Parts: sequence; C-alpha cells; structure tokens
Amino acid sequence: MRNGRSAFEILLVLISVVAIVLFLYGTFGRDKSAAGNGILVVDSHQVYKDLGRDLVDLQARQQAKTQLETQLKNVQAEIREEMDAKKTEFGENPTEEQVEILTAMERDATVRMQGEIAKSQQSLTKLDMQLRQQFRNAMKPIADKIAAERGASIVLIASPEVILSVDQSAFITDTVVRAMQEQTSDVGF
Repeated sequence: MRNGRSAFEILLVLISVVAIVLFLYGTFGRDKSAAGNGILVVDSHQVYKDLGRDLVDLQARQQAKTQLETQLKNVQAEIREEMDAKKTEFGENPTEEQVEILTAMERDATVRMQGEIAKSQQSLTKLDMQLRQQFRNAMKPIADKIAAERGASIVLIASPEVILSVDQSAFITDTVVRAMQEQTSDVGF
C-alpha cells in the first residue's frame, strides 16, 4: 500500500475545490443587481387580497352561482311539470306499461338533473380559472417591469409547495400592490 496520493486523486480534489469556490462565488460573491442574475418572488394571494380582488371575484362568483341555481330550479320545475303532465295523462291507476314509462322518466329526470348540476359546477370552475387568469395577466407586466428595473431574470409566485426558503428581500409583493393600485384604471379593476 502506498501512503501518497495519486495524481488522479489530487486532480479530483482540486476540481472539487474549484467547483465549490465557483458555486460560492456565484451564490454570494456577485453583484446581485447585475442583469439576469436575480430571482424575485411575489405573493400573489397577498396582492389579490390587498387589491380587494378577493371580494370582487367572490361577488362575481356569487352572482354566477345565483344565476346557475335559478337555472337549475327552472330545469327542476320543467321536469316536475313534465312528470305531473304524464301522471295526469295516465290517471290515478296507471297500467304496468305506464308505470314503467313513469319510472323511466324519473330515471331520465335524475340523470338530466345530475348533468345540469355537473355543468353548473364546471361553469363555476371555469369562471374561477378565468378570474385567476385575468388577475395573473394584469399582474404579469407589472412584475416583469419591476424585475427589469431590479435586474432580475425570474419572478416566482410564492408557493410553499415550490419554494422551501427565500430571503425576504427577494419579495416584491408590496411593490407590485402599489404599482397595480397606481394603474387601477389601466388594468380594468
């Protein structure tokens, strides 16, 4: 056994040291304001609340929900009228065939109502997605502008599922709120 290190081992150690130094320099040694080096974070939920969009969107969702509930009640009343008309047509003592027809109509009515309820839920989900997308579309150019001013190349949405830890100085939430408040009339709020 040799006590000395081989040239390969020494080279490997030197490469490792250089890699660590470059990593540390890249992480801590550069000017953070240099173009393209920064990452900023915005808490979109906080911006949403601070601008009052949560209340505005809740009201829009409630109005849509009320309209959909009215439509469902109308469909339910229509189904009930059809069933009552058929029961009246068949009289108080329907035949077995007529009972089967009524049973089939009830099944069809149940399926129809379930379909209408599913469509209503899909409509509300679609509205929620549209409202979120409108908000993101309004926030994006402002976040992009702030990022450009600060020399950042990336703006992330704060999400505990994605971001484990971040320096608080990277947050631009308050700046985005102020900028969006200044442009309220321009972005349609």
